[in-house]
Amino acid sequence: MAEMKSLDASTSTFSGRNVGSKKRKRIKQKAAVKAFTHDEFMAAAIGDTAWLKQSLKGEKDASRFDRNGLAAIHLAALHGRLECLKFLVESCNVDVNLASSTGWRALHLSINSRTGKRGIQCLQYLLDKGADPSVFNVDMLTPSHQAAIEGSAKCLEALIAAGANINLADSKGHIPLDYAKIWGHRICARLLASEGWKKDKEIQAQEMMKADILDKLKEKETRLKNEAREADRELYRSISFSNWLDEKGLPSKVTGPDTVNASHKIERCHSRSRNTKTGRLQKANSKTKPSITAESLVMRFPQMESNRTISRLSKLKIKQLKKHQGRLRGKQKNFRKKCNSSLSSK
Repeated sequence: MAEMKSLDASTSTFSGRNVGSKKRKRIKQKAAVKAFTHDEFMAAAIGDTAWLKQSLKGEKDASRFDRNGLAAIHLAALHGRLECLKFLVESCNVDVNLASSTGWRALHLSINSRTGKRGIQCLQYLLDKGADPSVFNVDMLTPSHQAAIEGSAKCLEALIAAGANINLADSKGHIPLDYAKIWGHRICARLLASEGWKKDKEIQAQEMMKADILDKLKEKETRLKNEAREADRELYRSISFSNWLDEKGLPSKVTGPDTVNASHKIERCHSRSRNTKTGRLQKANSKTKPSITAESLVMRFPQMESNRTISRLSKLKIKQLKKHQGRLRGKQKNFRKKCNSSLSSK
């Protein structure tokens, strides 16, 4: 019995050892798989492009984060690995403006004094690929703030050339120029101060141009309004005059080639008669002016035989004035549309 008990104990210990060893193997295998699945972060950090390609084979997401909240593109930008950046952006289609868990972009992390020229190359590549030069993180820090803190004048020049806004304040109310002064980076401070002065002058020039354009538009509008008023007055005058002529039964003056020639002939005859002695005597002896009647006017303008032709001609004149008035109103409408479009665009 004692021998049987000893054999049972030995077999139980042997089986326990086997179970423990199996568990250890499983844990090691899981750790190896886990390390292998997270190899892209290490490969991006050290700049091993072949290892990075091998790690991202299949349907793996190149935009996932590590335990620090950074993706492979952030690590590649942080350590200045340009080839890894190109592979991630061009082959894996990773967004250049991808934010980390705290809002840092690859453009922020590429500005690093420890990487030197490699960081500037990565920054220029990201800008060429459409990275936002004025993007900010959780603390409202822009790449310009980061360049001013690091003292990288070349990075600042690249950001300014890409159109970065250097007058944005962070959560503490500081602009990039303040950080350049705090950290004692004189070159960056001079660059930011000169660029800020240029921006202010450009804004002032644009405001002055807008004011000049508005003044010109206002002058044009007042001129068009005055022309419309004059057209209205002329229309009302012509209507009232034609009505008065209809009431009095008098013809209106007609403009045309035949009437003009007839009027010229009549004026010549009158001038000749005035030059004669008889005309002078008649003018001297006449104490009262001859009364103008409808018959005399008809004799003077033989083409106007009836009041119907007179009314037709007056109506034609009214139509012409109305057309002119309509054109002026159309010009006013077009002018207002142009004003609104120019103001909205600016």
